[in-house]
Amino acid sequence: MASHLFSLALQYEGNPETQFVYGTSQQMLVMVGKHHHDAATIKPVMTLRSDTGGMIAQMDEWASDWVFVGAQSTTNLPDEVTPDNTPAIQATRIHEAIAEAYVDDTQDVPSLIRNALGDLRHLCDQRGLDFATHDRAAYRTYIEEWG
Repeated sequence: MASHLFSLALQYEGNPETQFVYGTSQQMLVMVGKHHHDAATIKPVMTLRSDTGGMIAQMDEWASDWVFVGAQSTTNLPDEVTPDNTPAIQATRIHEAIAEAYVDDTQDVPSLIRNALGDLRHLCDQRGLDFATHDRAAYRTYIEEWG
């Protein structure tokens, strides 16, 4: 049986170099990443990818657990997860989420986007995070997903 080489990328604010951990067990990298995140004084943004480069899961600085593509849990996680989200699915998912949060603007997408972005800036201020840093990282993820 051929083994797969999964990668765990760790990005620390203020450090331009991404650090990588590689392994043949997705479950092991999930556990290592979670334990490191829980113990770290400076919390990294972590991305777990398959050997083909597809994103499997991500954990940001303020998260308490992994967010898996397709909302999978870490319980009984198989060693390979086939991503089932696409930019279209992600756009629909975020539209539904912010429309629920801003019920007065559900039909006005530009207002939904402005309100969500403004509130994300408030969240960054509250948590002592630099919005621009995360906006740039989000843009890189966006470009990778359109890859």
